[in-house]
Amino acid sequence: MNNDEGILSGIDESDIPFEMELLKSPNDVNLWNNYIDHKHQQLLEATTGSNNDIEFIRILKQSLLSLYYRQFLEFKGIEDWNKFIDYYKKIIKSFIEKSTSNEQIESEFNKILSLIESTDKYNITRDVDYWSKFFLLIVEFKMSISYKFLLSIFRKALNNLKREDHIRIWAIILYHIVKMGNVTNELMFTLYFNYVKYLQNCYKFHINMEEIQENDRIPDLNKTFNRLLEYIETVEQLDIFETFFKSLITPTYLLHFTDSELEIYKKYFDKIIDLAVSKYKDDGNFQRRVKKWFNDIVKKFKDQQSQFTIRYSKYLINIDQFDKSIEILESMMKQSKSIKDFTLLFDSLTGVLEEKLVSVTDEDEFKTNPKLVTYLNKFESLLSNRLLLLNDVKLAQNPNIPGVWFDRIEIMKERRANVNEILACYSDAIVKIIVNKVPYNERNELSKLWIDYAKVYYDNNDISNCRKILEIATNVPWTEIGQLEDIWINWVMIELEFSEKNTGKEDLKHATTVSKHSIEIPQQILQGRVDPDDKNLSVQMKIFKSVRLWSLYLDLIENNKDYKFEQVCDAYEQAISLKIVNGVMLINYSLYLEENEQYERCFGVYERGMKMFNGKSKTIIYEIYLNKILKFWQYLEWDKERVREIFENGIDYFNEEKDLKNLKKNYIIYSNWEMKYGSKMRCLKILQEAILDMNNQFDKLEIYKILIINTIEFKGIQWVIDIFKDAMETISVQIPDYITEIVTGFVTIEVSLGNIGNARNILEYASDNIMEFNHNEEDREKIWSLFKAFELENGNETTYKEMLRRKIYLEKVFVASSPKMDDNSADKTPTRNTDKDSVGFVKSMKGPNFDKEEGEEEDVDTTPINEDAIDLDLDLEMDI
Repeated sequence: MNNDEGILSGIDESDIPFEMELLKSPNDVNLWNNYIDHKHQQLLEATTGSNNDIEFIRILKQSLLSLYYRQFLEFKGIEDWNKFIDYYKKIIKSFIEKSTSNEQIESEFNKILSLIESTDKYNITRDVDYWSKFFLLIVEFKMSISYKFLLSIFRKALNNLKREDHIRIWAIILYHIVKMGNVTNELMFTLYFNYVKYLQNCYKFHINMEEIQENDRIPDLNKTFNRLLEYIETVEQLDIFETFFKSLITPTYLLHFTDSELEIYKKYFDKIIDLAVSKYKDDGNFQRRVKKWFNDIVKKFKDQQSQFTIRYSKYLINIDQFDKSIEILESMMKQSKSIKDFTLLFDSLTGVLEEKLVSVTDEDEFKTNPKLVTYLNKFESLLSNRLLLLNDVKLAQNPNIPGVWFDRIEIMKERRANVNEILACYSDAIVKIIVNKVPYNERNELSKLWIDYAKVYYDNNDISNCRKILEIATNVPWTEIGQLEDIWINWVMIELEFSEKNTGKEDLKHATTVSKHSIEIPQQILQGRVDPDDKNLSVQMKIFKSVRLWSLYLDLIENNKDYKFEQVCDAYEQAISLKIVNGVMLINYSLYLEENEQYERCFGVYERGMKMFNGKSKTIIYEIYLNKILKFWQYLEWDKERVREIFENGIDYFNEEKDLKNLKKNYIIYSNWEMKYGSKMRCLKILQEAILDMNNQFDKLEIYKILIINTIEFKGIQWVIDIFKDAMETISVQIPDYITEIVTGFVTIEVSLGNIGNARNILEYASDNIMEFNHNEEDREKIWSLFKAFELENGNETTYKEMLRRKIYLEKVFVASSPKMDDNSADKTPTRNTDKDSVGFVKSMKGPNFDKEEGEEEDVDTTPINEDAIDLDLDLEMDI
């Protein structure tokens, strides 16, 4: 395609009919298509014929191209433009000779654009598809054109297209221009910088969002940012980018980055440092710039300061500023707020120093270079002080944790710090700790910190300063009463130990004085200016009601010879009036009165305690009170009714509390007392009442046994029959001792009274109930063994047989339905187990004749033999 031929050349004689028709009907699409088909046929015949005329073929291709273009100019449609470009791409190489220069190739492309622009009646140049197709044609020859030409066409396209259509052109340019070998970094920076500004607007105004997200060839914000960093080479470019960077790192645009804000800053910071080291190593302005960026970043990302500091310190080492490097590492390490940051910075600092020291191979250099000695001392100091430095970080995180201060003190002790250093640490701790900010689980540790502080002085024989510290501690605005209690109690303990150590004997004077001071009622409360029940009162205003402090004080004055009996009693009475006395204090008061033989007052305190307390405390007080009454009532010449009243009060209380264990115990003690000192009849009545109050069968049985024994002793054996009857009806047959204690005892009593029939009735009644309600095989065997023994001892053949028939009958009725029998045999009639029936049954034609007198002949029994008859051999030994 030479310049003198033009794009409209190539019409021959065979084309004239088509041309004439087009003059008549230029808008006939079919005519145009027929004309193009005609030219294609000519080209096909020329290329496949025997006379392969290269020049003629070239002219035909040019003519066909011209025809495509004319069709496009006529209709101005994208479809026609695509046909033209598609065919142009096929034949363009035939018009470009190898010797054709870049300028000539670019001129051919410009010629097409010029022709289109000159005849653009339908604004085809405003169509993005038009430009996309044209750009795809141009980039086919990117190796034969200059990037300047491509960019000029690019600018022309952007000027003609709407902003929302620019993205498709940017996609083509950015994808292909990076592959052009002669593009400078400066141009790429400019290109990407303009593109990223365009992207900013897209994201800001939501333009082309779907296309940006879905088109792989369109770089997103993250890729574009990385490319821009890659192409920055000069301070000028960095200045341009820095302004843009600040506008880019905003919530609006950060959402569209795949990297986090931290990662973006890291990359930018790394780029600045790389430029500083590679190109501006000796540039002071650039060094200040790096420093400013470092300060801004660590201020913004406080939790990442260690990583940026380590990167910055390496930069300082690379520009031969080693001292500044270790200085910045050390400074930031001391400012660390987390263990992680401290560890990273500490390891980096010691690593840098170690590397510096290891690099020195000549030992004599240490003598001539004082800096090396400084580095060595710093390195050794860091290693030896690591735990303290780590503790510094923990205190920087929260100085209100006493446990961390205790750790620090322990570290100092392990390092064998002197007393003054340890005292200074304690002092520092109590000054810096804010009481109401101490964590809940550390609050008791705070009071311990004060106590340990005072003990340091005490251990060094300075009781004066020890007392001063403790006195100050009592005025600290504590949040918990327990904290102040610990201070006072430990102060008292120190005074006791000090007096014993210095006097060789127990001197309670100082300790008692301190203890008394701890429970003094504040004047504001005594004068009625403050409500003692106000929940907002300080701990110091409420401490006078401390049970722990009162218990300690009362214990001290009881053992202090300087306090008289009435003074001690007054102190106890004051504690009672303040309603802070507990069960232990009240018992101690009673015992103190007892020791001083004030029995009536002692018992009066117990009685007051019974009214003051409930539950376990009241039970304990009652038990102690009752024991004391039983011990001293005779000596005090008390009336028996007064003792009985105490027992009755106990019964009422335990019934009310449903404390059956202590109720039973009280009944038994009560009955024993009546048996020994009171009325025997009342003793029996008490036990009968106890049986009614017991819900537990075992407890009932136990009291029945006592009642039976006492009744026999008091009234005689005949009086227990009704008791046994009642027990037979009341006690469950399933109780293990029912047969042994109740049935056997009852039978024994009746036999001893000669009531054999009654005894047999008892056994019959018991066996019926046991077989029906007690499924324990051992108990069933036990009742029948007892019954057999009874009949052998007291019965005859008839009664024995009757007992056996009863046994067989009951086994048929109840053993078959017993839960312990196999389900498969539930409907079968049970048979007698001869292994267990050890009485020894024998079949015989006759039994013993109890009516025959000695010497009289026996009559012969002529009745038929009954095969089912049970004869008894009463001489057989029984295994009962």
